[in-house]
Amino acid sequence: MSAARLGGHSEQALVDSRRAVAHTPARLTDAQAVALAFGGTAALHFLRDKGQLQPGERVLINGASGAVGCAAVQIARHLGAHVTAVCSAANAELVRSLGAEAVIDHQTEDFATSGAQYDLILDTVGTCTRQRCQPALAEGGRLLLVVATLGQTLGAAISPTRGGRIVRAGVAPERAEALQQLAAWAEEGVYRPHISATYPLDDIVEAYRRVDSGRKQGSVVVTME
Repeated sequence: MSAARLGGHSEQALVDSRRAVAHTPARLTDAQAVALAFGGTAALHFLRDKGQLQPGERVLINGASGAVGCAAVQIARHLGAHVTAVCSAANAELVRSLGAEAVIDHQTEDFATSGAQYDLILDTVGTCTRQRCQPALAEGGRLLLVVATLGQTLGAAISPTRGGRIVRAGVAPERAEALQQLAAWAEEGVYRPHISATYPLDDIVEAYRRVDSGRKQGSVVVTME
């Protein structure tokens, strides 16, 4: 990934060795290893660093079957949290296999009005606002916006705490430590990337169509043959 520098798709790239670089875990294929990066680094940054997740806390992950969501379910569970996943009924079995202890079908139930409260809500799809999620956050709870508008991001920076609840947003940085931690967990078998489809570079347009459909599970990977 080239972060805010953007870029394109090519078979080779020049990378500064001082940037976020880690060895491929021996037990993973190249496709599995690259799928650790995006979803995993975002989930780790928001849960561990921004959310300061503690063992025993109740975590709700909105959009639990996407790339960030699949990573977040596993990381939160590994860090000792009780995980509730929000996704479609078709993806319930997947998120349970990753460690979710409860699943809410977003098509039939609104977690924000169910009466249940959580210590941390992680939104990976951009449908959570401070106002909507306030009733679902326990006192001192944190709303973490992986996907946020500019206004939400500025609001979280200027006035993060309101009514005893905290909102945090922003962009996950690319750090070697985060990649190395994810690689170590993959080696231990406690974290595994979920890949729903792979495409050769020649089919990059179809890969984008799959992602843009909003119905993919986990990651879509482009392979270099």
